[in-house]
Amino acid sequence: PSEAQWQRAAAVQADGSLSVSGLDTPPAEWTRTQFGPLPYTPADGREDPSRATFGVSWVVRGGGAAPLVTRVAADYALTDPGIGFRCAKELPWSVETLASLVP
Repeated sequence: PSEAQWQRAAAVQADGSLSVSGLDTPPAEWTRTQFGPLPYTPADGREDPSRATFGVSWVVRGGGAAPLVTRVAADYALTDPGIGFRCAKELPWSVETLASLVP
């Protein structure tokens, strides 16, 4: 997922309105977002895959002592058993619609 997708899912989970399992537990997770300063602005190009070059740092989220706020930069060449990945897909439904389906 992008960093924005990861953060959105983490915020929903913290709010309790929709359960997204595993975002607050190790391992930390790679995102597809190039590391840059906050606040996050998608228009700044960090989501553009054509800008991906050797030596670019990527955002790793989660894990650590404060998993929902942990944000570090890492190179994809890094081999660390404490970093995993998550598959994500944008759905055509809103969070409110999904939450209404949960009993």
